[in-house]
Parts: sequence; C-alpha cells; structure tokens
Amino acid sequence: MMDAKCESGAAAPASGSWWSLLDCYQKEVFVLATLSWMFDCLGQQVFVIARNPALLALMPPGTQSRTITEWGGYMTSIFMLAGPRAA
Repeated sequence: MMDAKCESGAAAPASGSWWSLLDCYQKEVFVLATLSWMFDCLGQQVFVIARNPALLALMPPGTQSRTITEWGGYMTSIFMLAGPRAA
C-alpha cells in the first residue's frame, strides 16, 4: 500500500496533532489496527443482537424468558471462551 509519496522522508511539522508525527507506514498500521478493532466490536454486537432471536427459534414453543436468558448467558460464555482459541 505504500507509494512513492509515502517513501519521501518529509519532516514532520513541529506543531500540530500527534498523528502528524507518524510516518506513512505508521499511519497505515494505525488505520488497519483501528479498522480491525471496529470490525471485531461489530461482530460482537451482531452476536448480542442475534442471540435471543436465535434461541427463540431453537427452543420449543412456550419456553420461558428466564430459560432464554439463562441459555443466552451460556452462549455468551462459550463465545467469550472459545473465540480467542479459534483465532
């Protein structure tokens, strides 16, 4: 992703924001890390949003909401424990 403009060793300005002190490669890494973190959080939120409707579809009709909440906690625990191991 680095181009010729990035490889020119232009000096950073003496004043300004902190990110103006980063070179092009550091900015690229920072942007990619930020996007990775944002999409990871998005995946977690999609799981939380989809958890209860999925449980309602999988459980027998008439299941109490307390049971759905309990199994939702189990699913979240499994998600939290298994997620880092799968990566």
